[in-house]
Amino acid sequence: MGFDMPSLFHQFLNLIPEGGAWLLIATLGLLVVGWISTIVLTARTKWLALLAFFPPTHPLALIAMVLKQGSASLVPLGAYALAAVTWFSGSQRIYQEQLQQLEQYEQALKADGEPLGIEGLKQRVDQPEENIWDHPFLKPLATAGTKGESGEQARKEMGDRYASLELPRTRLRIQLEKDANPERSGLRNNQEMILSSAIHSIHPEDALEPVEGISYPTDREAVLKALEPTIRAMEEDLRQLSEALSRPQQIYPHQWEEGFNMLLPQLAKLKAFSQATTLSTLYHTWKAEPEKAFQTAKLGLRTAEVRDSALLISCLVQIAQVRIAMNAIDEARCHHLWGEEEWVSIQEQLEAFRMIDLMDDSLRMERAIGHATMRPMVDRPPTEVMRLIQGMGQDFSGTPSDEPALWEKVSSLFLGRFWQACYARQWRLCLKGYQEMISDLNAAEEASQTKPWKDILVSWDPLHFKTDFGILAGMLLPALDKAQSKAVRSQVEITLTQTSIDLERYYLRQGHYPERLENLVPGWRDSVPVDPMTQEPLFYKSLSQGMGFELYSVGLNGEDDGGRYQTKTPRDGSRQADDLLLIHLPISQSLPKYQLGNRKG
Repeated sequence: MGFDMPSLFHQFLNLIPEGGAWLLIATLGLLVVGWISTIVLTARTKWLALLAFFPPTHPLALIAMVLKQGSASLVPLGAYALAAVTWFSGSQRIYQEQLQQLEQYEQALKADGEPLGIEGLKQRVDQPEENIWDHPFLKPLATAGTKGESGEQARKEMGDRYASLELPRTRLRIQLEKDANPERSGLRNNQEMILSSAIHSIHPEDALEPVEGISYPTDREAVLKALEPTIRAMEEDLRQLSEALSRPQQIYPHQWEEGFNMLLPQLAKLKAFSQATTLSTLYHTWKAEPEKAFQTAKLGLRTAEVRDSALLISCLVQIAQVRIAMNAIDEARCHHLWGEEEWVSIQEQLEAFRMIDLMDDSLRMERAIGHATMRPMVDRPPTEVMRLIQGMGQDFSGTPSDEPALWEKVSSLFLGRFWQACYARQWRLCLKGYQEMISDLNAAEEASQTKPWKDILVSWDPLHFKTDFGILAGMLLPALDKAQSKAVRSQVEITLTQTSIDLERYYLRQGHYPERLENLVPGWRDSVPVDPMTQEPLFYKSLSQGMGFELYSVGLNGEDDGGRYQTKTPRDGSRQADDLLLIHLPISQSLPKYQLGNRKG
């Protein structure tokens, strides 16, 4: 890999504040004058000149010259004194200029209506009995997000408190028998989930390989029998979860002032709750218990609706939750489990999800908590800032953990103001990087109302962030790059599920699936369902003499790949297929064949 010298030079210029290069040149020039003049003035005494030549012993030579030569030593001493005055006064001046520019940019953002601080993020709970997170079932999870002794205790007890809703998974590797197009089968994840959970209940947890003498399930009835204790153990906690989520408010007690070091234990549990509701839905679906399956599927969607904040990580967890919930819905549809009324209710819940509209606000919130973390460091010593940056995500207290060492005090004395000037500039540039991303996402959101989504996808070059927006931007912003594509993909999957529900409603009335999507109009839809990626009709094919269908979107690349999806880029350099396909075939009542093995195998 070669070096891009213009890019490296640009990065260097972005690293130091305006005027910093000239300050460095002037200071170094004066130091060189002092050093050379000392060598010249001590040249007659070889041992003294030798001491003057080497920087570590240079101060000794300078002291000896002052004692021996008196007035002649004023030249190097004057150069050094002038270098010190230039450095400290120049650093102070540049720091004040950079701080002023940072403050002016912050004010400009606020004037444009861009939230920057965390002041408006902390919400009051006036009526705890109406807040989801104040319900007795979820209160321990809310407490776990706080620092201090109570939070630490809650985090220790959290696993046991919600143990029944942790998805039980065997440590064995389950290899399902491959069908003709395994990547097309939307039910394989469901089959693996329910099999894994059933095998977990009968397989010794400390055994990493299949155990002789254990009767592993070979039919659906055996799977359901093995799962029954697990599902029964979930019932009371799912009832309490449903009761909690029926409340109208959802204000989590985030400790926004902690910035990037804020604790978010609720996110992993929300995802676990979604998995638990899906497992319960699959169980009741296989048991042909439509009402119970419907209630847990609705609870799964409600769990996905509880987005505790607009934080990017919260949005990404919600995307995962919606996908998990839709797996259960697909299973129920394939079993023709519900009637018209239930499917209309499910569709109405799916309408609530519009992930593509959340991305710009999620970056605004990321910037706000980033500002809470990074902005206070502008006035801190360099070594302290480095410790705090290295300790992000660990035990951040906002204050130095130890008494600074002598070398740290010395470095802060000589480098402090210049470092702080550099840092103030870096954070201002990083804020500009955030704003560019937010502006791009704003424009994409507006364009998504009328344009094909394949034309609104935005991506940013990590080198662009580092080169144009500095080191901090290079550290923080590239991780945000793929968020929009994940949101778009999720929204397209929701569109496919909604369309499949319309197809199921058609089936319930007609006894078969339509030959074409146009047949859904006007009885089931006002218009032919379109692929958001192209604004053209979704690809559809009737299968098995109207008893099944194939429905797909062209995916993020905007090209028809025949319904194929590839997880890796082809080695021959051809385009990576990324169609999003939903396939329905008549459900077999037999359990799919599978093999068990060591996960390391």
